[in-house]
Amino acid sequence: MSAGRWVLGSLVTILAVGTLGAVLVLGAVALQLDTWADRSANQPAAAASPASPTVSPSPTGACPATDDDTPAGCLPYDPEALMRSNDAYRQRSSTPEDAALAARSVPAVEAALAALTGSGATFRSQDVVDALTAAGFATVQTTGDTDVWGDGTTAFGIGVSVPGGCVFGDVRPGVLALESGGPIADGGCLEMPSH
Repeated sequence: MSAGRWVLGSLVTILAVGTLGAVLVLGAVALQLDTWADRSANQPAAAASPASPTVSPSPTGACPATDDDTPAGCLPYDPEALMRSNDAYRQRSSTPEDAALAARSVPAVEAALAALTGSGATFRSQDVVDALTAAGFATVQTTGDTDVWGDGTTAFGIGVSVPGGCVFGDVRPGVLALESGGPIADGGCLEMPSH
């Protein structure tokens, strides 16, 4: 027998014996745990002292909250509340005073974009940013030159930080639709498109 075959055969034997040993050890541990669990189940319950905390079983799943009793091992949740919180990142918030202040900036944003949208010609999102920056607006967000599928677009969502909040809306050749309000909960003035 060559030295290489002997070494390979020895390694296979060691691996097989090691694997068998690991299986035997794990089996013995499992049997010991079963024995311990059986003994614990047969022990009389000790009186709980007021100072000792009680441990409740860990939930094994989530179940919609109902007026009925919650099944054992179930962590209740409110599906309606989850749906509402799913859209919470895009909700705008501001005081009435801030909203009124932000609304005063809408005409200035419209004026800055009038040349782009009024011509009816196509333009890029950077043209929108450049026009607003030239008009003195420092923080401008756009959705970019592609839509959520990666296709080129000539319509852009914009968000402009103004005193009191934001001016936001849609800009496209021949169309300019703007609103004002507070920033979104996610931060900034522009809600990003979703799939």
